[in-house]
Amino acid sequence: MLKSTVAHVLVLVAALTSFACNRAPATESGGKPVVALVLKTLNHPYFVDMRRGAQDAADRLGVTLQVQAAEREIDVERQMQIVENLIQTGIHRLLALFPATGFSQPDINEYNRQARFEFEDVRDFIIAHYNVTRRSGEPFWDYVRTMDVPDTLSERYELFRSSGRFFKHGAAELFAEESWVQVLLGQGFEAKADPVAQFVPTEEIVGFLNDMAEIIAEVAESLPDHGDFVSRLPSSTPKAQEAVATSTLMHNLAEVHR
Repeated sequence: MLKSTVAHVLVLVAALTSFACNRAPATESGGKPVVALVLKTLNHPYFVDMRRGAQDAADRLGVTLQVQAAEREIDVERQMQIVENLIQTGIHRLLALFPATGFSQPDINEYNRQARFEFEDVRDFIIAHYNVTRRSGEPFWDYVRTMDVPDTLSERYELFRSSGRFFKHGAAELFAEESWVQVLLGQGFEAKADPVAQFVPTEEIVGFLNDMAEIIAEVAESLPDHGDFVSRLPSSTPKAQEAVATSTLMHNLAEVHR
């Protein structure tokens, strides 16, 4: 909890500091500064309420709030990775646009433009994980599945839906095209085929996919099963040793009943 709390504070401080020098009115997003809030997750009512409260405060203060979160509450490393990336790129931007004897408004505008682009890119990628889900029957999932999304994400949806195509909008984007495509296809996002596919003979496409399937099958066959893999892991604590023993027992039982 302390690690996550520190992460929240670091991002808020970094974001506020990046705009502290902006004494003159900004020219983008209505002149509002952008503040990032990194939460542990967005699939728990507590953090949903926290986001709602932060948004209410941001509205009162005239601040644009960018909320980001890991896909799972227990994914601490991913949470820290997001925070560290935003801090590091913020520092790199500051060094690239470091002032001389005073603050130049064009430099301030460029810094804010780059920061906003990065924050919104991360925001859209995380929102997509929840918004394209097929889960239903629970208030949270029903809400995120039907909620309005930013225009930047909606435009990417429309392009992918129309042709199965996806493009990065700039080199500064954190996530690769492959990551976006995996999220969209993996969540069952429906899209038309790329028109270029019609120029490739069907038998050639089928042959290519069959080759991929064979390679995957060969690699899978050469790998140990889960029980074997866990039993080979070093155990440094009594709990870890107990977990390995339990996994080995379950594996042996499964082998007996095959």
